[in-house]
Amino acid sequence: MPSSSRKNLVIKKTTKNRQMIKKGLDLSRCIGLKPGDLDCVLGRGGESNHHVGTKHFRALVDSRKQDFAKAITNREKADVVWGCIASHKANGGRIVGKWEGSYYEATADKQYNKVIQRLRERKKHPNAITKEQCQPPPSTICVPVVDMSAILSNETLAGWLDSFEKPFFPVVEDEFSFLDGREAVDTGGSSGTDLDLTLADLSLAEPAAPSVLDAFQAEFEYPME
Repeated sequence: MPSSSRKNLVIKKTTKNRQMIKKGLDLSRCIGLKPGDLDCVLGRGGESNHHVGTKHFRALVDSRKQDFAKAITNREKADVVWGCIASHKANGGRIVGKWEGSYYEATADKQYNKVIQRLRERKKHPNAITKEQCQPPPSTICVPVVDMSAILSNETLAGWLDSFEKPFFPVVEDEFSFLDGREAVDTGGSSGTDLDLTLADLSLAEPAAPSVLDAFQAEFEYPME
């Protein structure tokens, strides 16, 4: 084999070893193209999460969470972790990972980190409030549509409006009617000669001011009957 080809093969093998070490797999412990039913498969996705061995291993680790929580020193916590791994191997299981179509057994450090990560996970409370539930609800202000025709045709409301007394100004119309050119009407008690004035008698005077009655009507916007 040429030296250049041998050098490239060594580089590829070294790069592969580094990548597998970074992934936490032992290149010398290949178990084949398919994991066993008791093996815990590392990684994400349905292939690893739904594997039978992975479910059994998670149940085993979850059963030791109380012991891990009671542990005080790092030595006690490490004993719980290695105890989970030993129990899993005693049942015939392994912790494996996939690389380029084949499965390899994980290194000791990878197994330790995987177990302690599972032990530190807290179970979500079923009644816990999620982030979406903390958001305020969208504004849903309902403005009722009022049918004015139904209100105006209501006989009860019409009768209630008719019960109010209308304003009445009899004095203004009686005493100031001469400003419109009409003769004042004697209401009794006098001969009527003092109020018998017409617009012709005031023709030499200055133009009369607007009627006080008109001023009242314009002010209150209510026609006099």
